[in-house]
Amino acid sequence: MKIHIGKYTIFIVFLIILSTSSQVSSESWPMFFSDPQHSGNSITIAPNTSATLWSVPSIGGNGYSSPVVANGKMFVNKGGGGILYCLYELNGTEIWNVSIGFAGESCSTPAYADGLVYIIGDKLYCFYENNGTELWSNSLSGGGIGTSSPTVSDGRVLVNTQILYCFYASNGTEIWNNFVGGDWEPSTPAVANDKVFVNGDQLYCFYAENGTEIWNTTGDESTSPVIANGRVFLHPYQIYCLYENNGTEIWSKPIGSDSYSTPAVFQGNIFLNNNGDIYCLYQNNGTQIWQATIEGAGCSTPAVDAQGKIYLTGGSYTYCLNGTNGEEIWKKSTGGEGYSSPAISNERVFVNQGTVYCLGGPPPTIDYIGLLDDNDNILTSITLDIGEWILCYAVAYNKTEGLLYDVDVSWSLDDDIATANPAQGNFTNITAVINGTCNLFMIYNISISNSTPVTVRPPMSTPKGLVVTALPSGNALNITWSANPEEYLAGYDIYRSQTLDGVYSKINTELILTEYYVDDSLTTGVRYYYCVIAVNDHQKESRSSDKVSGIPDFDSDSDGLLNYEDDDDDNDNYPDTEDAFPLNPLEWLDTDSDTIGNNADDDDDGDGLLDTEEDKNGNGVVDPGETDPLDADSDDDGHDDSEDYYPLDKSKWKKQEEEEFPMFLLLIVIVIIILLVILMAFLKKRKSPKAPFEQKGEEDLIQSDLDKEQPSSHEEDLQPPKDEEDHPHFEGEEKPESSK
Repeated sequence: MKIHIGKYTIFIVFLIILSTSSQVSSESWPMFFSDPQHSGNSITIAPNTSATLWSVPSIGGNGYSSPVVANGKMFVNKGGGGILYCLYELNGTEIWNVSIGFAGESCSTPAYADGLVYIIGDKLYCFYENNGTELWSNSLSGGGIGTSSPTVSDGRVLVNTQILYCFYASNGTEIWNNFVGGDWEPSTPAVANDKVFVNGDQLYCFYAENGTEIWNTTGDESTSPVIANGRVFLHPYQIYCLYENNGTEIWSKPIGSDSYSTPAVFQGNIFLNNNGDIYCLYQNNGTQIWQATIEGAGCSTPAVDAQGKIYLTGGSYTYCLNGTNGEEIWKKSTGGEGYSSPAISNERVFVNQGTVYCLGGPPPTIDYIGLLDDNDNILTSITLDIGEWILCYAVAYNKTEGLLYDVDVSWSLDDDIATANPAQGNFTNITAVINGTCNLFMIYNISISNSTPVTVRPPMSTPKGLVVTALPSGNALNITWSANPEEYLAGYDIYRSQTLDGVYSKINTELILTEYYVDDSLTTGVRYYYCVIAVNDHQKESRSSDKVSGIPDFDSDSDGLLNYEDDDDDNDNYPDTEDAFPLNPLEWLDTDSDTIGNNADDDDDGDGLLDTEEDKNGNGVVDPGETDPLDADSDDDGHDDSEDYYPLDKSKWKKQEEEEFPMFLLLIVIVIIILLVILMAFLKKRKSPKAPFEQKGEEDLIQSDLDKEQPSSHEEDLQPPKDEEDHPHFEGEEKPESSK
C-alpha cells in the first residue's frame, strides 16, 4: 500500500459541550453503525429471544436503509419511496413522515443529533425531530447521491457523494469539501480524534476542522471504514488494519469475495459478514477465532450488544449469534433481502426488511407442536404400516410468530417404547421439548383407528455454549459448555480433531459428569477442534454440538491474550518482532547478540570495553570524546573500539601508523651514531702513544711506503734529524740543541 502524507497543519480547538434536553441517550443508536467511529456496538443488552414487540409493514421500502433510534423515537428511510418516517420506539406508532424527494433505490440511513434529523435524498435535509419540519437543506454534487449516509460529530455533518462535504450541523453552512472519487455507492465517512476517514478512489484521512489531507492509501469505494483503538479497519476484498495516524498497514487478511459490509468491533475482536460467511478475528493480528454461515448472502453489517451477541440480517431472516463461538441463538423470518443492518437500543433490536420490526421481550408461548419433513413440509397426518417409518422433526408454533426456529428439533423416540408398542411403528428424530421446560408430549399414530397415544421420551438436547480456553501450563485446554436441562442426563462424551472437517475421536474413557473437561499433554501452538455429545440414561446420544477450537499456549504477561495472539508477550511495550527477549519484560535489546540483554550486559556492543568505560559520565548519551557503548566500532573504520588506538578517527587505527616515519629516521640516526663512535675510536687510537715494538713495526710500514715513493737512498741523509724521542742518545754524548 502506497502512503502519501499531506502537509500537517496544527490547530488548537477549544470545545464547549453544552447539555440539551434532546441530548442523545447512551443507549441510543443515533446514526449509521451506532456512532461516528462506526463501532457497531451498544452498551445495552439485546434480547435472547426473537419475540416481536411490534411491526409496521411497507414503510421500510426496499429494506436497504437501516433504522436509527434516539430520544424515544425510531427513524427509517423508505428506500425507493423517498419518505422519511418517525415512529415511537415503544409501540411503532407513526409520529410524522416527510418526503425527501428521492424515488430511486435510496439506502441512506438517517442520523440524529441534538433534536435534529439528517438524511440524504435528492439533497441533504435537516428536520426537527418532533414534527418533521425542515430546518435547512443543501444541494449536493457528485455521483451516488442518496446511497451514502450522513455522519454527525462535533457540530458538523459529513456526507460523501464522491465529493466529501462538511457542513455546520446547526445551519447547513458549508465549511469545506474535497473530491474523493469512487463509484456510484459512496461510503459513509467515519470521524475519530478530529479526523475524517472516507473511502473513495483511495482511503483518505482529513483534518475534520478544515479538510486538509493527512494521508491516503489504497481503499475500496463502497465499504465504510471503522475506527477503534488508534486503528482503521476496512473490509473490501480482504480485511485491512491500518494505523490511524499515518495509514501504514499493520496487517491484512484475505476474506472471501467483495463485500459491502462494514466490520464491527467489540472488546478486541472484529466481526464481519462476507456474503453470509460470518467471521470473528482478533484486532491485534487478524487471527481467526471462529467462522459461521447463515442463510442468504446480503451485506448486512453486524450489530453487537453489551454481552457480545451479534445481530444481522441474511436473506429473509434476522439472526442472533453467540459472539464467543458463532453459534446460532435464534433466527426469525422477517422477509426482505438482508441488506440493512439492525439497530440496538434499550434492550430491543430494530430491523428493516421492508417491514420494520421491533424485537425483544419474553419468549413467545408455544401454541402447538407440528411435524416437519426433510423438505420443510408441514405434515398434517402420517399413515404408517407396521414396520414403516418416516424421518420427521417436531416444530413449535406460535399463532402470531408462526414457526419458532430457536427450538431444538433433533430428538428421537426411545427404543423401549418402540419395543413395547410395535404396532405404533418406529418414529425417529421427533422432539417437543421447548426451551428445556417440557419433558413429555403425546404423539398419535393415526394409522391405528383408535389412535392409541404413545408417550415419547425425547433423548438429549444438543449441548450448547462450547468454549475452549488455554491453561497457564501452555500444553492444556479447558473445554466448558452449558449444562443440559434433562433430568435423565447420564453424562457427556467429548471428541477431538486437529482439523475442522477431519475425523473426531472420543478422548474421554468414561462419561463426563461435569460441564468441563481438561485436555492436557497437548502440543503448544497447535490448534485443536472439539465437539460434545450428551448421553441419557438409555445411552441415547444427542446431536453433536457446534465445533469450536483452541490453541494451547502461554500467556506470559497475564494480559488475557495468549502468546500466539499477543504481539507483545512480555508487555514491555516492545513488539515481539523487535524484541530480542519477547518473554523477558526486563530486556528487549541485545546489541552484540551474546544472548545477554543490554540491561544485564556490562559490554553491550561486545567490543571488549565496558559500558562504563565508554559512557564515562553514565548519562546514556555519546558525548564528545566518548565512544558509543552500543556500537563496537564507533568510527566505522572496520576495527572494534578496543583494538582501535584512535576509535573516533576513521582515518587511522594503529599507533604505529603515525610513528612509522619517525622510527625510520631514528634508525638512521642510530646507525650514524654507531659509525661516528667507531670513527672516533679509530682516530683516538691513532693519536695515542705506541709501545716500542708497535712503533718499530709502524715505522717499518711507513718507511716501506716511503721507500716506494722515494727510491733514492741518499735522500735519507738529507732528512732532518729526529728528535730525542725518536733517536735515543748514548751516555756521554752531548745532546744537540733544538733550533728555535
